[in-house]
Amino acid sequence: MTAFLETNEIHTYYGTSHVLFGISLKVQPGEVVALLGRNGVGKTTTIHSIMGVTPPREGSIIFKGEEIARLRPYQIARRGVALVPAGRRIFPTLTVRENLEIARKPAAPGREPWTVEQIYDLFPRLKERDTYRGSSLSGGEQQMLAVGRALMGNPEFLLLDEPAEGLAPLIVEHLRDMLLTLKSTGLTMLLCEQNIAFATAVSDRGYVLDKGTVKYQGTVQELKTSPEVRSYLAI
Repeated sequence: MTAFLETNEIHTYYGTSHVLFGISLKVQPGEVVALLGRNGVGKTTTIHSIMGVTPPREGSIIFKGEEIARLRPYQIARRGVALVPAGRRIFPTLTVRENLEIARKPAAPGREPWTVEQIYDLFPRLKERDTYRGSSLSGGEQQMLAVGRALMGNPEFLLLDEPAEGLAPLIVEHLRDMLLTLKSTGLTMLLCEQNIAFATAVSDRGYVLDKGTVKYQGTVQELKTSPEVRSYLAI
């Protein structure tokens, strides 16, 4: 089966600092794949390399059969990739509805577009906050809005950067259920996460990163039971 997304030996730098050292991974259509590891191991940089925020200097990134490693972020977004960034980065002076409407893009041919009402069905709390400004939302509500905003772009591939970070356990549970709902629709996702319980609850497979390299890859069950994984994640 041809991979939906494939990175081949990508090397990414911040200035002169070499951060990723030959990262190779695959995501198949409809899969949810987790990038696991502690802070500073290269998870976010991998996500940003795919999105074109910090493009790799070496290696290739193939999305749906097309090389995208040298494209700009907006060009990658137009091909059906969306990012839910760390820190949420919603517009603080816009209302919940305005944050969603501003992200609206046409759906790919043959696909039903997301609507604000569907986002509100997924996140009833956002419906209650429809006219609230982004700056007045709690951290959990902002995370819901960040995911909803990404969905309004009608992506085929969703990147999530530490979606559970800093959230209360109850909100993490709701986010988990929401991602499982999206998974049931066939949406392909790649998420980087430190919370292994959350990540393995929604993922099919995972990669464990350390010092900018892939140290381990396997199924969710293998990730849960491997002593090697536990040593890299310090759990």
